Amino acid sequence: MADLVLIPVRPHLFDIETLKTVRDLLKLAGEPPSLVVINQAPVQGSAAQQTAAAIRDMGFTVAPTVLHQRAAHMHATNVGQGPTEFDPSGKAAAEVIQLYKFTRKLIDKLKKEANHGQTEPTRARA
Repeated sequence: MADLVLIPVRPHLFDIETLKTVRDLLKLAGEPPSLVVINQAPVQGSAAQQTAAAIRDMGFTVAPTVLHQRAAHMHATNVGQGPTEFDPSGKAAAEVIQLYKFTRKLIDKLKKEANHGQTEPTRARA
């Protein structure tokens, strides 16, 4: 079983509406810990914040790091790389690294809690 389920969601109504089905799938899987990652968000405007609020209202946990729609993602994949390889000091790389560090800490915390018989990790609500 996965330590943590990452659910990428674009700030678009169709993506947000799929979370209802995702919640059902998470229930079938025994409600593993999950985290919604807002992905391909516009750099300008409030779409990411509005999307995060709507997703939280649905009972999901939202990652604090937003992955924005940056040219580095497209250019990196065109040459078979990720943004951290393509432009290690760029904004796209910084966002990916932030997300990695957050998820790594969260997974470590969840494992520690599981090993010490502490409280259950937060799960998506029905």
